[in-house]
Amino acid sequence: MINEGKGGNVFEEELSRRSA
Repeated sequence: MINEGKGGNVFEEELSRRSA
């Protein structure tokens, strides 16, 4: 997982980037 430094919205952020 790459959620070290951000928090728990990393998954949502990744989904947003993939959707973009």
